Formats: sequence, C-alpha cells, structure tokens
Amino acid sequence: MAAEVFKSLDAAVKANPDQAKKINGVFQWVVDGKDYVIDLKKLSAGPGKADKADVTLTISEKDFL
Repeated sequence: MAAEVFKSLDAAVKANPDQAKKINGVFQWVVDGKDYVIDLKKLSAGPGKADKADVTLTISEKDFL
C-alpha cells in the first residue's frame, strides 16, 4: 500500500516541478523496513535509498496510511 502512495507522490512531484524545487529537499522514508525516497532535487519519488537524505522518517505502514 505504501508503494502506491509513493507512486502517486511521484506523479504529483513531476506534475508540479516548480513547487517541488522550492522545497528542494531529499526525504528518506523507512516504512515497515522498506526504503522509499522523495527527492525534490531530482523530482522523483519511489522505492530506494537516498545517497544523502535531508530528513529520515521511520514509521509502520499502519501509521503511515
């Protein structure tokens, strides 16, 4: 389920690049042990690990959703 949220976030980031660039951060998420990244510098979101995250959040999928 978290993967679907990040897929939607990826579409939103790509649809609003000017807004994403204003934030210009890299957010690492660990949801139930699975890694996801929202990279507003590279305008992407999805599974994986950031080279250097500005923020790292660890959460259960239950609390994430």
